[in-house]
Amino acid sequence: MRWFTMLAAGAALPSYGAMGRWVRHGSLMLLILADSSTGAGAVLRVAALDRPDAVTGDAVSDIPWEAVVRNAQRELAALGFYRGPLDGRFNAQLEKALRRFEQKYSVGKGGRSMRGTVERMRSMSAAMHLRRALTESGRRQQEQAASALRSNPSTRDLLGQGDAVGRSQLQSSRNARPHCHSAITVRCLLDEALRSVGNIESDTYRDWALREVVTAHVRTGNISDIRDTMRRISDPRLILVALRDVAETMSRHGDLAEAASLAATIPDLPNRAKAFAAIAVVRAENGDSVGAGAFTDRVLATLQGNPLISGGVGIATALAIKLIDTGEPALARRAVTAAKRLSVPGTDPMVRAAEVSTMAAMQAQAGNYDAVLQTLSRNRGGSGSGRSADTAVYRVLALSRLAETQMDRGDHAAATRSLVTAEAAVTPLRDGYPADAGRARIATAWMGLKAFERASMVILEVGNAARRARLLWLLSDSYLAAGDTGAARLIEEEALAATNSVKNGFERAAIKSDSALRLARRGDAAAARRLFAMALATGRGITTPWWRARAFARLASTLGGLERLGVRP
Repeated sequence: MRWFTMLAAGAALPSYGAMGRWVRHGSLMLLILADSSTGAGAVLRVAALDRPDAVTGDAVSDIPWEAVVRNAQRELAALGFYRGPLDGRFNAQLEKALRRFEQKYSVGKGGRSMRGTVERMRSMSAAMHLRRALTESGRRQQEQAASALRSNPSTRDLLGQGDAVGRSQLQSSRNARPHCHSAITVRCLLDEALRSVGNIESDTYRDWALREVVTAHVRTGNISDIRDTMRRISDPRLILVALRDVAETMSRHGDLAEAASLAATIPDLPNRAKAFAAIAVVRAENGDSVGAGAFTDRVLATLQGNPLISGGVGIATALAIKLIDTGEPALARRAVTAAKRLSVPGTDPMVRAAEVSTMAAMQAQAGNYDAVLQTLSRNRGGSGSGRSADTAVYRVLALSRLAETQMDRGDHAAATRSLVTAEAAVTPLRDGYPADAGRARIATAWMGLKAFERASMVILEVGNAARRARLLWLLSDSYLAAGDTGAARLIEEEALAATNSVKNGFERAAIKSDSALRLARRGDAAAARRLFAMALATGRGITTPWWRARAFARLASTLGGLERLGVRP
């Protein structure tokens, strides 16, 4: 039975003799009534008075404090502080548990009421329950990934060595002396990456860094080292992701047949579908519509044959958008149709945005520009966050694609109007990734129109420093391609200054190394060497093992690309 009492604000606390005592808890006074007939003085009932607010003087109404105390016991038990009975009685165990909770989380002091303390307990308990749920979900995912790898003879050998062989190999890498000072080679850069991986304490971060080293092996042609490095990964989920990365990277380096063979052996269906999707996009980029269609069909067959695949709608819609960007809206429509069949509650906005983008791309390809604008007007997004911002970005990207199609057709006036409309659409968006993605696409389209001043103005509005620096390097390339060497050099200096202002050392090294490769492709070997030397110096200055490992993996990939172009540092 609930029992509580109320005292008037400012009233004196009555005495209950040997049967009762008042205990202060912050602004709260707890009345504890004990049974004097028992030697232990067991607590029978708890009453409480929350003092009136010191400023307003408002009195506090009656509260069923037995229920509150029981809730406190329950939450403190969930948090590991209380091990007594859940009986709603304020006992010594509960008092000690409250004190430990307050000391650890700095709550219950400075006038916090019992109810506020219980609410804080609930928040902490909910957070811990969520963490335990996520941990359990991760454990189940790891078991499923391990089972998938074990069931396939082609991947069985990759499993189970991350904690044994992998750790001993990484330890030897950690103890190895760096040897990348006199002669810079791909091998020594990869060894330095692995040496840094060996210094990473977290298993998760170590696995992610190894995944990047695996990709670097593919990019530099060190095929024999790929599986050995994969065996060092302890999380089977990331082994599956690394297999997908290898297939995608192989396809981008022209090894399409090997990429397709590897993708077919990936035992995890979502990663297999993503690998097929990457190959479809590469084929489309190479102008191979037939091959792109064949692999698009393989993606959709994988998804539709297994409708419970996690993220199936996202895989199909992402493929559709990439196919639009490569000039294959008809194939994109197939992917959108599949996404609509797979759609579940919560994915409708994603599917609708991809559907509208596909429709607009097909109308643009047919030269029906007015129809494109009408279609996009039905896909307006708001200025807030979440899905509305994502929808607005889809609209901005579609308008930029329309401008690019109009450029290809020689209609520069129409392209200019489309980009002005795109700028107006991106303006209301809050700063952040969606807005920066839209502005980056608009700036790139202005470069295609040779409207370099307009591109520069849009770049200045990009909030992310690393993205802004990359766009400036691209702008420098565009000036050079247009024959304006003087402007290209000025923008290059601006791009270098912007790169050096990026706070993260890995990002600085990555931007410089990627830009060095771009300079080499346009035939400026001397500038490429200088910039790669700067990237290497930046990488050497990174002390955090996680970032250092990633930087040297990226540097190894860049050096491999430079050597293929005949540029030696």
